[in-house]
Parts: sequence; C-alpha cells; structure tokens
Amino acid sequence: MSIQSLALKTATLIALISVALPAPTQQLSTNQTVKDGDKPVATLQTATVPTTIVLTISSASPLSYGEDVGGYALVNSSDGTALSGTVTFYDGATNICTIPVTQTTSCPASAGTGFVTGTHMLTAVYSGDATHQGSTSNGVPVVVLPDVTTLSLASSANPAGYGGAVTFTATAQGDHATPTGQIEFLDGGNLIATATLSPGGVASIAESALTLGTHPITVRYAATQNFGAAESAVLNEVVQASSAMATSTTLASSANPASAGQSITFTANVVTVGQTLAPSGTVTFLDGSSVLGMAPLNGVGLATLTTSSLAPGSHTISANYAGSGATAASSSAPLTETVSGTSTLSPAPFTLTVAGTPNVIAGEGVNLVITVAPRAGTIQPVQLTCDGLPAESACTFGTATLPANGGTTTLQISTMSPHSCASDTPYSQNAGIPLGAPVLAGFFILFLPRRGRRSMKNLLMVLIATCGIATLMGCGNCSDLGTRPGDYTVQVVGTSTGAITSKVITKIALHVTVP
Repeated sequence: MSIQSLALKTATLIALISVALPAPTQQLSTNQTVKDGDKPVATLQTATVPTTIVLTISSASPLSYGEDVGGYALVNSSDGTALSGTVTFYDGATNICTIPVTQTTSCPASAGTGFVTGTHMLTAVYSGDATHQGSTSNGVPVVVLPDVTTLSLASSANPAGYGGAVTFTATAQGDHATPTGQIEFLDGGNLIATATLSPGGVASIAESALTLGTHPITVRYAATQNFGAAESAVLNEVVQASSAMATSTTLASSANPASAGQSITFTANVVTVGQTLAPSGTVTFLDGSSVLGMAPLNGVGLATLTTSSLAPGSHTISANYAGSGATAASSSAPLTETVSGTSTLSPAPFTLTVAGTPNVIAGEGVNLVITVAPRAGTIQPVQLTCDGLPAESACTFGTATLPANGGTTTLQISTMSPHSCASDTPYSQNAGIPLGAPVLAGFFILFLPRRGRRSMKNLLMVLIATCGIATLMGCGNCSDLGTRPGDYTVQVVGTSTGAITSKVITKIALHVTVP
C-alpha cells in the first residue's frame, strides 16, 4: 500500500475526466513461455497483480480562488506486494503532476497555477509496474468560487495645495490570492484615471487638476473570473489655496420698503474672486452696529436671515463674512432698509385670561381677575380696555396698564339699577294695559270729520301699542330702567404699543339679572 498526497495552492477547482491505462491484448501470467510452434522463443514477465487507487479530497468544497486543495491517493496491491511506478493527478484530462509512488511527496504548489473558478473533477492514476497492473481512482468534484477582493486607498498629501500633484495609491487584496487587472480612480463617481495592478496588487496615479474644495476619492475594481468586484471607502481629499483667496459679499432684501412687523429676509452672497470655489463659514448681519443675527453659508455661498422686529424708520443693514482657512473675510456694501407705519403682530406675544363668574344683579357690580403673561421673553406694557358693555354699565381696572413682564389686576363691571321710579317696583310684571287714554281718544274720533277720522285712527293704534309695551317694561313706574337684564358679550382688550402693536381680545359672557 502506498499513499501519495495532493496539496495544491489552487485558485480554481478541477473537472475530472477519468483516465485509465489501456488494457493488454493478451493477459499473460508471470514467467509464461512464448513458443514458435514447438520451439520456445522467450519467457515474458507480465503484470498480473491487480491494484486499486482511491482519491480523497480533505478540503471542504466550495473553495475560494487561491485556496489550498488538500487530499491524498491510496494505492493497494491485491497481494500486498511492494509497489513501484508513479501516481499522476488529473484535473479532467489535464495532468496536474506526477510523483513516484515509492516516495512520500506532494504535488508542488506551482502545479495548481492556472486553476480557474468553476467546477473541477480530480482523479489519480497509478501507472503500474512490472508485476502490478495500473488503476484509476474515483473522481472527486471540487468547486472553486471567486476570491473576495478588498481595496484600500491612500493619498500622498491631504490636505493638498491647489495646483500641486497628489499621488493616490490603491492596494487590492484577495482573501487567498492577489487580484490582477485594472482599477478605476473616481472623484465623486466621475472617472479620473485607470491603472493596472502590479503583481503585488498595487496601482498609483498622480493628479494635479483637482479644483479647490473637498473631493470624495474612491477606487473601484470590476469583477473578473477569479476575483469579486470591490470598491474602497471614500477618501475625502481637501485641496486648498496656498494663501487665503479674496472674496466678495453682496446683500439683498426680500422687501424694501417694508411695513413694521413685516417679515424681511436678508440674503448674503459670498463668492471667491476669480475662482469657482464656494466659500464656507459664517455671515454676521448688522443693523448699524447692532447684530441682527448670524447664519452659516450653504453649499453655494448663500446665507439668509429673516426678521420681523425692525422698528419703523431707516435701517443701515450690512453683512460681514468672517472668512475661513482658504478664503479671506469680506463685507457687503450698506443696504438702507426702510420700514414704514405700524402693524399688528399676530399671534400676539402675550396672553390675556379672565378668571371669575361674570354674573351680576342690575345695580350691583362683579369683580373678575385679569392676567397678562408673555409667551416668551419680555413684552411692551399692556393697556387694558373693555368693549361691548351693556347700556348704563362701566368697567374699571385696578391697574389699567400692566408692565412689560405682564402681571395680574382686577376688573370690576358695575351696572345701574332702575331709577327715577314712581314706585318700589320698577319692573311691573302684572300691571294691566292702561286703556283709558286709548278709549278716550276713540270717543273723540267719533266727532271728527271723515277725512280727519282716518288719520286719527292710525295715531290711536300707535298710541295703544306704545303704552302696552311701556307698561310691560315698567315704564309705568320708572323713567330710566338702568342696565337692562339679559346676556351680553363683553370684550376685554389688551394692547401693547411700540414699533409693533399687539392686541389680544378675550370675550366674557356677562349675565345681568333682575334685582
């Protein structure tokens, strides 16, 4: 018995085509004499001892391109006698290697060169010797997949000076072998150059045409038969000017002139002089020497600030760009913003609430609690008034103007009782309609001429209706009823004044009842 091993550094697997030695035309036994008629001619030594060979692949399938293929061939003679000759390993019909059966050796790693991705059938063939017949092993399929590829990228200078050459170096690696072929260098998805990988998997380019700014550089490897596709991580290459570039700042208004309280957007546009680079950094907006606010530049060099707090009058607005590492500072020309009139700010910057029960008997008063609170920060002083009061009533505030930080005060609504009355019952609910005057008037009409009688008839009807209503309302007792009973909607109004007027109206349901 002899064991021959197969250890190949292969990038592919093998498709086996069984190969067997040709059979002899005549099977002769050992030391058989060959005669010509009755005359002996020769004594032949023939291989008569059968052999078997078994191939075993120890590596798990599938494998990756470049991964070792391990296995061995076991050769046996049927009578246990010693074997000589060779064992040849095949990938299909392709000879991988041949090694002596008498030696404990392996196929050299170089024998695996040329194995490609795919399915391969491996076999082992024993050559036989003078006394042993040759034999062919079983076929063992092995599958090889493309190797996994990884890419890395490096820059010779980052940040780099504008106009200077930058060398980008890409390294391609496989899990079990080194990729071959070409790779692409890209700037934000745009192809810069193509380079061929060295035997060690390295490729480089020198680039001097990068513009000012940040460039997302990557390298890409397209899939081949034996290696998978790959793309590197992004390398952000910064190209900056050797000295700060000059900039120019302009300023524009969305509304000029504007009304007080109107929303105005100021836009600063910062550009580099003679370059296409969009500056980065911050712009400060000023009203005279007072800072209105700050805003960052976007990707195209614009910064905006929106305000509605400019007081009526003329405002000198300017924008100051602070500059950055690559760009110099600059300021806009002054912009004269004109704000006219007054306006009402909505929603108001404060709230107004009323607490208490607004029920009152005519002739009496009711006290309520008024609270003014700023929504945020501070506010202008708030002046309090009433609107929608019933006749012969009044409202009085404990403090008619609350301070800038708000506060609490009282509201008294006072009513008037009936007065100038002939009795103590101002609202006569059971009194009958005084018909004396109408009856007397009717009697008088009988003595008028016919034409005058028609006019007086109409007058009489008005008189009857008026006296009936007056009696129901109590006019038979009082000449002034004061605050009439009923339901009223009273408005409590809070107004803050200044450059911008703010107003809040809170409604209350006032219920006036009979004494």
